[in-house]
Amino acid sequence: MRPLDAGQASSSKVGTPDHSLKLLLLVTGLCWVGLYFHAELESKMGAGCRQPLSAWTQILALVIK
Repeated sequence: MRPLDAGQASSSKVGTPDHSLKLLLLVTGLCWVGLYFHAELESKMGAGCRQPLSAWTQILALVIK
């Protein structure tokens, strides 16, 4: 296996964007935000949306960094 060039993508599939994980986390995070704002904040649904939203935000920050 030959080493990657500086401009070459790390993905083995040609044409696969490297930012697909960021987009996936962003889209699913927006879904959690939508659920959070439509739920009653003091209900179990609000609490259930708060925890994944916090985790998704932290994961997205790690992936972007």
